[in-house]
Amino acid sequence: MYQVHRFVYECFKGEILSNLDVDHIDGSRINNHIDNLQLLTRLKNCQKAPAGRRGNNNKTPIPIVAICVETVLPADKGRCTVVIDKSDYVNKANDLLSDTKVYQPLKRDPTSGYKKKVSDSLKALEESEAIDRALYYKLSPSESVPRFYGLPTIHKQNVPLRPISDGTLSTSVYRKATHTDQYLQFDSHHPLIHKLGVIKTLFHRAETIPSTDEAKAGEREHLKSALGTCGYKDWTFHKALKPQKDQTSSKQSSTTASSTRKFGITLPYVSDVSEKLKRIFGQHQIPVSLKPCNTLRQKLVHPKDEIPQRKQSNIVYAINCQDSDCENYYIGETKQPLHKRMYQHRRPSSTGLNDSAVYTHLKAAKHNFEDKDVIVLDKEHRWPGRGRKLYKYAFTVVDVASRYTEAEPLSSLESGEVVKAFEKNLLKRPA
Repeated sequence: MYQVHRFVYECFKGEILSNLDVDHIDGSRINNHIDNLQLLTRLKNCQKAPAGRRGNNNKTPIPIVAICVETVLPADKGRCTVVIDKSDYVNKANDLLSDTKVYQPLKRDPTSGYKKKVSDSLKALEESEAIDRALYYKLSPSESVPRFYGLPTIHKQNVPLRPISDGTLSTSVYRKATHTDQYLQFDSHHPLIHKLGVIKTLFHRAETIPSTDEAKAGEREHLKSALGTCGYKDWTFHKALKPQKDQTSSKQSSTTASSTRKFGITLPYVSDVSEKLKRIFGQHQIPVSLKPCNTLRQKLVHPKDEIPQRKQSNIVYAINCQDSDCENYYIGETKQPLHKRMYQHRRPSSTGLNDSAVYTHLKAAKHNFEDKDVIVLDKEHRWPGRGRKLYKYAFTVVDVASRYTEAEPLSSLESGEVVKAFEKNLLKRPA
């Protein structure tokens, strides 16, 4: 069960700390508009409440929203959201998987074998100089296994599930019979550049996919009608589709500015505020991207089951020694499933050389650690990104010259937020 005012506040403003309460500014507990909500300490909230409402004496029922349902999914077709009982969802999924003409159970997971075959082929290509090292790492497979899930087909009787499948290309823009022509609404809380991007993308598709002039013209008319229904005015089409500047002059100007241009930043989008910030940063040649956040769809719709931590891959992790008197940490990264990497940390190298620093410490100090005490600090699918995040935590939290030294957070102001994030995630040892 979840109280409506807390749910609304988290959707628009973010996480609520455990020592704070959400207060109704006008005192009306049924007015759950975001402008009527504020955070107060528990003491101030109790002091503000009328005497009859302190404690549990208030007889007026508190409006709540039941999040008792266990599975919220996007519909197979259209922009609908489906709330379905988890046991019903599991039974329907099992009915699909029980069809032996389509699915067959495996005696063992073949992922490791396939990974070895692909890795050996890539290594042979690299040794023959058919590919370089960078491409080798880019093509190297991981052990992440695709997960099965189904989407409810609400237009059919008894709402069966349908596995995801890819479509096919053709020489005209194909739309299913159930296509709704619903695109990003023009009055939605998104940056204008995103809405113009919808027009650019759809009209680019209208120019590239249809193979005849008649089909292209028909697609353009269809898009103008559909987007007009979504609130797009004529000026938006003129603005989005106006001819671009001369590419040669733009390239020359970008080359001139490249020496002074700085790395871009991403800001959460807040209407009328983010645009002003973007203009200010633009005056200093700092590119800004605006990202909408905290939508109800992001909060509720999660069709895939969460991967257990021990099976997560492409992560940056921290190992906390189990001994209560040991102040040592180890920070590492891996593209393997976490449980496999922890198994490797507990055994010596097969060659007897370059043993893991974790194994060396466990052997010398006769200490140990449990997989459940390993903390996942970050996720990153690309190796360069994992490397940068690894050293971000390592430089901030430990002496990198020797992984097994006492934790020594740097005094640099730039590392302060990373230290707080690490301390928040790291399990605290008992006193």
